[in-house]
Amino acid sequence: MELKKLPRTELQIMKFIWSSSNEVSAKDIAKFMNENCSWTFGSTSKTTLRLVDKGFIEAKKIGRLNFYSPLVKEEEYLEFETDDFFKFLHGKSLTGLISTLQKTKNISDEDIKELKEWIEKK
Repeated sequence: MELKKLPRTELQIMKFIWSSSNEVSAKDIAKFMNENCSWTFGSTSKTTLRLVDKGFIEAKKIGRLNFYSPLVKEEEYLEFETDDFFKFLHGKSLTGLISTLQKTKNISDEDIKELKEWIEKK
């Protein structure tokens, strides 16, 4: 399956599913989205079904309840998103990325030190 970038709304549901060690019920997803995003059950249900249609999760009906589990691993999607972000916004320039992180104060001196050590090991 070719991965495609998910809208933030769908990604929020995926992150919740990935954080669970077991299958997640529709009720649990709806509760999480209501508490964190003020979503209705209907909005959550529609968004969850889009993730099924896109092949990111699978649905299993047990009794009257629907349960969902991931088909795409979190690490796989993170690699895809990071690669897309790096190519599109920074033209594959690590220097540009680090410079932006430093300008926006999103990287510490300790982070830079760890990055330098990592590069030297490669």
